[in-house]
Amino acid sequence: MSLLDALLHLRDLKGVSETSPPSPPTPPATPQPPLDVADAALTVLYRLRAYTLPGGRMPAAYAIVNWLRPLLTTPDLDPAQALAALGAVETELTALGGEFDAELARAIGLTTAVYSGTRLVEVRKLH
Repeated sequence: MSLLDALLHLRDLKGVSETSPPSPPTPPATPQPPLDVADAALTVLYRLRAYTLPGGRMPAAYAIVNWLRPLLTTPDLDPAQALAALGAVETELTALGGEFDAELARAIGLTTAVYSGTRLVEVRKLH
């Protein structure tokens, strides 16, 4: 089971739709309690999906997978542990010159909305 699948399973237990990724809340007029830990982890995970490194999207994807792989060695995913690991991955990517790609995020959102379960990959021209 992937980290995304595990976090989505936690979210499904709460009855949230898969086609609408959690969005950052707008600042409320009155103080609200903090986001649920699983929701916060999903928010970071969705943001990480659109990170790129100076070498492109695939090096970022490989780095994310390698850094998060230890989380999936235990049968039960702890949302707090996942949130901490995702935050550390985001910090590492930023330190390596990575950044959030808004255009890629829009493409992922559009593709996921039309074709649920689809994953974008890098397409290269073969010589």
